[in-house]
Amino acid sequence: MQIIEPDNWCPLAGIELESDASRAIRTEGNVLVVAGPGSGKTELLAQKADYLLRTNLCPPPKKILAISFKKDAAKNLKERIVNRSGKDLAIRIDSLTYDAFAKQLLDQFREVLPKSIRPDQDYVILTNTNQIKQMLQETEYLKFWNTDLHQAEKTLLNNIIKAIKKERIILPEKIYKQIFHREIKPYTNLTFSLITLLVIYILHHNTYILRALRHTYKYVFLDEFQDTTDLQYNLVKKSFCNSSTQVTAVGDNKQRIMLWAGARETVFQDFERDFSARTLYLLMNHRSAPKLVALQKSMYQSLCDDGERNIETSSKWKANDGKVSLWIFNDEKDEAYHLAKNIVEKIKMVL
Repeated sequence: MQIIEPDNWCPLAGIELESDASRAIRTEGNVLVVAGPGSGKTELLAQKADYLLRTNLCPPPKKILAISFKKDAAKNLKERIVNRSGKDLAIRIDSLTYDAFAKQLLDQFREVLPKSIRPDQDYVILTNTNQIKQMLQETEYLKFWNTDLHQAEKTLLNNIIKAIKKERIILPEKIYKQIFHREIKPYTNLTFSLITLLVIYILHHNTYILRALRHTYKYVFLDEFQDTTDLQYNLVKKSFCNSSTQVTAVGDNKQRIMLWAGARETVFQDFERDFSARTLYLLMNHRSAPKLVALQKSMYQSLCDDGERNIETSSKWKANDGKVSLWIFNDEKDEAYHLAKNIVEKIKMVL
């Protein structure tokens, strides 16, 4: 690969970058990029990866870690980088979900955990509520804490956090044995939350592993940052805060649809403070026509209280492009019928 000077690098695939997008790519240090729908958040990360690799700012054997909230987002980012930079460079990008990142670390470093909370190698990950409920009932955890299912796992997680902070085990040894060892079933049951906490425990108590992680990844990308949970943010903070690793977080502070699922409400402010991050705003909406952008701006002003920003539309649109309609329905059945009918009509138009 021919190394190019940073000043000579330009975006690939005919992409035009607005000023703050260019700054986000070239800025040294931790960066928070706040951007609305259609602004090219994922594309920005793909272009930044190409910039760091082609200019040798991220030289071998250093790597880039990209973390997304969902599997499809992690896959999409990896594919974009392959398409932009080629497979030879993209091999130095690890694009994972938070859960996959935590599991990878646990599988690598499980042996350093104390025996009392060290899961068996062939552990099984529980992913739905019924499985977790059964695990907690079988371990007598609900009975021990005299609490309901909704609070049971949360209580367990909180007590492991206390164990991390105080460097001692809080729960009775019997409970840990039942959860992490082969006393109930021929395998260990874990949840992704437990896996993440065990990894935080490892990084907290083993500075060699923490240093190795930071030396491996010179740059970290955080996509869909608005969906990050408390536990996921704590994992990132433990892994990379106050280190030479440079973190770029990208998200939409108005698209907070995952708060019900535990997304950290103050994640943008916390990242700015904890990582001393520079905040940049993308103002170009490449996806939506002007009339739709005008509607979005009106909705933002009524729903949010973080100041008005002049969202711009791409030059590919004409001023009057787009269509906005207001539909009022009697009930959800009436709404479903008319929406389905409209979709069918639009499909017929393109066939």
